Amino acid sequence: MIPINPYVAGNPVGGADTFFGREDVLKKLLGMLRSPSENAITLFGQRRIGKTSILQELQRQLPTKGAYTPIYFDLQDKASWALNRVLFDLARTISVQLRMTPPKQDVFEQDEDYYRNVFLPEVFKKLGDKNTLILLLDEFDVLDNATENQAALAFFPYVRQLLNMGESKQKFVFVIGRKPEDLSNFALSLFKGVSTQRISLLERNHTEAVVRQSEKNKTLTWSDAAVEGVWQITHGHPYMTQLLCKVVWDTAYEDEEIDTPPIVTAEQVNAAIEEALKEGANAFSWIWDGLPPAERVVISALSELGQRPVNQFELEEMLQASGVRIVMRELELAPNTLVEWDLLEELEHNTYQFRVELLRQWICKKKPLARVKEELDRLDPLAEMLFQSGNVYYNNRQFPEAIDLLQRALVANPNHLKAKLVLGRIWLEQKEIVKAAELLEEAYTYEPAASRALLVQTLLIQADDAADEDTKLKTLGRVLEVQPNQLAAQRQTVAIWGKRAEGLVAKQQYEQALEIYTRIGDAEKVAEVRQHQHRQRLESITAEVRQLEKTEDWAQIVQLYETLLKEIPDDEEWQTALKRAQTQTKLRTLYLEALDAAEKAAPNRASDLLLEIVNADLHYKQAVLLLALTVKGAAVLQNAAQIYAEEVKLIPKVVEPPSEKPAPTGSTRRSKLPKATKTSDALPIEWCAIPKGKVKVGSLEITSEDSKMPKGGDFNVPAFAISKFPVTVAQFAEFLTDENGYTNPAWWEVPEDAIKWQKKHQKLMNSIDTDDNLPQTGITWDEAVAYCYWLGQKLDTEIALPTEQQWQRAAQGDDDRAYAWGKIFEKNRCNFNSRSTTPVDQFPYGASPYGVMDMCGNVEEWCDTSWSNYKAIRGGSWMDRRESAVSIKHRNWRSPDNPSPAVGFRVIRLDKKSK
Repeated sequence: MIPINPYVAGNPVGGADTFFGREDVLKKLLGMLRSPSENAITLFGQRRIGKTSILQELQRQLPTKGAYTPIYFDLQDKASWALNRVLFDLARTISVQLRMTPPKQDVFEQDEDYYRNVFLPEVFKKLGDKNTLILLLDEFDVLDNATENQAALAFFPYVRQLLNMGESKQKFVFVIGRKPEDLSNFALSLFKGVSTQRISLLERNHTEAVVRQSEKNKTLTWSDAAVEGVWQITHGHPYMTQLLCKVVWDTAYEDEEIDTPPIVTAEQVNAAIEEALKEGANAFSWIWDGLPPAERVVISALSELGQRPVNQFELEEMLQASGVRIVMRELELAPNTLVEWDLLEELEHNTYQFRVELLRQWICKKKPLARVKEELDRLDPLAEMLFQSGNVYYNNRQFPEAIDLLQRALVANPNHLKAKLVLGRIWLEQKEIVKAAELLEEAYTYEPAASRALLVQTLLIQADDAADEDTKLKTLGRVLEVQPNQLAAQRQTVAIWGKRAEGLVAKQQYEQALEIYTRIGDAEKVAEVRQHQHRQRLESITAEVRQLEKTEDWAQIVQLYETLLKEIPDDEEWQTALKRAQTQTKLRTLYLEALDAAEKAAPNRASDLLLEIVNADLHYKQAVLLLALTVKGAAVLQNAAQIYAEEVKLIPKVVEPPSEKPAPTGSTRRSKLPKATKTSDALPIEWCAIPKGKVKVGSLEITSEDSKMPKGGDFNVPAFAISKFPVTVAQFAEFLTDENGYTNPAWWEVPEDAIKWQKKHQKLMNSIDTDDNLPQTGITWDEAVAYCYWLGQKLDTEIALPTEQQWQRAAQGDDDRAYAWGKIFEKNRCNFNSRSTTPVDQFPYGASPYGVMDMCGNVEEWCDTSWSNYKAIRGGSWMDRRESAVSIKHRNWRSPDNPSPAVGFRVIRLDKKSK
């Protein structure tokens, strides 16, 4: 006997053996049927949730519950029909069910009231006094999409008249795929006063009954783990449960020769997911097509975040990372709608999770957010209408009208991609290059593929119009970020950098020139510069060797040449020089030993050594003379004592350089420092007075057992003054350009790490930013400390970096606030989750209780608190995306020699009484 697959996926199920659950629906329906004051009920739910199966089950069960005659009538595909045609088709369906003579179609065409005034009385007569006609109207809401020439405008009022007849022999069950309140006002008027019942997912026990259908016909046996697996994947969705079980059954019976029913495992359920996604593609698409644009965008984003709870903040963060710059109200409300449609469940306030994992996997594969974002253009019908009108004006070259409409469209829907692209194109054609670039950058962040070509075109024009080379390079660099293989940008960039490299070569700044030529890939120039470097180094070494030869420090010369030959082993000139130095080192050693032996009256030892020298180099110093004197014996040695003594004086001694003193340890404060160059202008440091008080520093969650890590706790902080703003580019530039500033080694004497760092970085640093009022970034902790020493001498007071406790005291004041301005995060009070630093005075409403600015966001700030081999940094930066990262309470650390474009510093001033 051929086994039968009991699972039905795609078609409605009805009958005692295939229909499960829904007792709540049947109970409410029977209540309506038995109530003399009610004559209709509306069933609603998402697509593929089993609404049609319920109607077919009602058609089967109702006659067993009382004197009811149910008639199933499907309105799908009838939205374009005329009213008389719909009524005729309904009448014909009823006639077939009641075995009546079907009416003629022409009578309906001649008289629209024929159904109500003639046909219905005949039906009631056929049914008798005690029987009730129950019309089961499926897909009733499809008529709500009708235009003026379709049935809806006439059919809805007609059905309303039927409802108002008050005829107890006729009752209605409407089935719709939307919530009643989502229908148009025109359609909604029909359902006024009609009770509703939502069709939701199956409960767990009913889902298990669906799964175990195959055990009734003895074709499959399900393990408890397999049943649990189906529940986790479908969560009681009727269609998807049937679909997954059907695939499992089909897979089990691929081999037709099966004697005993297979036992399904959880692994087999998981293995069936991929095939279920393929088989159910049309149904999944049908569900997807029923979602509004905002709901599509949100559910797509959530699908990519995985099968885990996601809160509203994470959702908005992902949307913004994908280019949705403004989360509109439609997007904010979309999760609640998806919860109502049983696609999501709300675990706690504003935290959501997919209900049906199978649907999540299909959306993740087939409807990724990158492809779905175009739905945002349709979020606001007004915006779309304004865009379409503006686009028509643009195509007709009526730019003023087009600009007005497109700007209004973006006010209505700031995420409207097409409006941005068309408006950007208009700005470009109107030579408004800056406006075009700003708008197209927004579009590119949101949808790179659609915006790339127009943005590149705009940026190239902007580069051509640049006032200076630096601006041009920056713009061309952005072009190459957007389109790395853009030939025009590549050629112009190479030309500018090549010209700069030539200037560096002329100034013999070969290292910088080599870096540029390597970056632009000019191998010929790289080789040429290396030759220059080689010659320059050879000249330098030659001069150094000459100096070392004066002191006969041949050992140092040997070491020098050995180091060089490690870099370039094949240099014959250096190989020859090394051999000569090695020989001279040996001869010098022998000569000194010979003189020592002669002075100690050891003529045999002296003569052996001198003979070895003479054999190697006959003209080496006075080796021949000394040898002649020595071989005459000890009696002559006394007469030659003066010669030996004078010769010893002729041998210069190698003077070892003095060893460096260890840097002082402990405090980085210093008492004896050179005077800085006085300037006529006082440094523009604004100070905020911080009174003494307490701070509570939170504990760290550190897995390391390093006891040097700072602990949290309550701390008393003496009074001090702190700079109102982080140190700016302009303020740090004074340190760089002061002749007694950055390059003065005195500022680097302590701590010891600073000495080591400064020796490796002898060159004057370049300021990273060009805007004077931006915070200075890209500096090490040691550079910040050096600035403090220098500034302290200029102001004749003690300047330092704040400790963690001082920093937090200045930011927090006397309460336990989380942010400088209060306890609640407000993104308009700080530079957070942006593209770069901002001027230090840009956020005046972000001040701390003492008026200190930029304590949250913009740049993290070095502190004078050590964390093992690290230094504390506080405050968060423009790069941070989490609100907690810019909180006063957030603690962080960084290697002191690791600069960053997100790290700057501010300074404190300590009065004598607070030291």
